[in-house]
Amino acid sequence: MDLAEVIQSAEKDLAAAEAALRVAEGRVQELRNVINGLRYAAKTYGATERGATAALTVTPSTPPAEVGLGDQLAELSRIDATEKVLVELGKPARTEEIQRRLADSGRDDTFEQARNSLHYLTRLKRVDRIGRGLFVAKSSTHAAPMGHAAETASVN
Repeated sequence: MDLAEVIQSAEKDLAAAEAALRVAEGRVQELRNVINGLRYAAKTYGATERGATAALTVTPSTPPAEVGLGDQLAELSRIDATEKVLVELGKPARTEEIQRRLADSGRDDTFEQARNSLHYLTRLKRVDRIGRGLFVAKSSTHAAPMGHAAETASVN
């Protein structure tokens, strides 16, 4: 076997391995979607079976200490993930920064989706809009900007 044949054989093996990887990645995403759907159903409708409460047990595949923010965000709805990023920041943040953090965690939320989520969270009163494109989570502890504090003082 000469070197060209070895290279050709390695390229075929690589192509087969890449194809298998794509199939596995697709299956992983499919299972994530199923799990997210089941969690949503359990949260929305409760874990009941013919009127009797059934225990819903979820066993994480990795210990909680090893789960990063990206893993946590992937399991959340867009609205909850957006709020969680804002809470984790613990300070006022612009839409661009929030969307970037969502993307860094592996989510595919667009800028418009992040912006719409922030405005929806504002209507739910879970987030405050403290400036143009500047938001802060209600549960965050922060010092309000001078302009916002002055507006609040003058309104009360």
